[in-house]
Amino acid sequence: MAMIAQRIKESRGLRQLTILVSVLSISWILSGCSQGQRPFKIVQLCLQDDSGVSSFLSMLRSIADQEQMTFIDNSSRTQAELDQAKKVADQLSTNGRAINVGIEGSGGIGMTAGNLGLTRYQVALGFSTGDNSENAQAFAKKVVARLRGKWLVQEVPSSQGAHPMKNCP
Repeated sequence: MAMIAQRIKESRGLRQLTILVSVLSISWILSGCSQGQRPFKIVQLCLQDDSGVSSFLSMLRSIADQEQMTFIDNSSRTQAELDQAKKVADQLSTNGRAINVGIEGSGGIGMTAGNLGLTRYQVALGFSTGDNSENAQAFAKKVVARLRGKWLVQEVPSSQGAHPMKNCP
């Protein structure tokens, strides 16, 4: 009987690990980066509250429309998968609200934004070059300028990843 209970426990752990790998895979696919390729630009910002999250999502939808790109929002799906894999994903906590969105354009140009491993209202954005570095740089510049009009945006040095920001709930 103890052996059966152990196998059930192992099976649940495997299922949770599979869900976690799925979540991370979705995030990776959205980023448009090939294996080992870091986004050419990463920024982070604090949205402060639920209203800030709504404004952020609306702004990204607007940018995608203006740039004739596709807005992708997998936030609800990501949160549901994280909730299912809670024991495995404790270090990827979003404190109850996952943000996992992206903007995808032709030729692999785009960006993703998420808060996995950060505070509830902090997001990190990564921009992918795709097949046209000049257009990708121009797109990133437009997005960051729009975000700076509403929030404090911090550049993330290429030698590190996003980190929790002080005074960001």
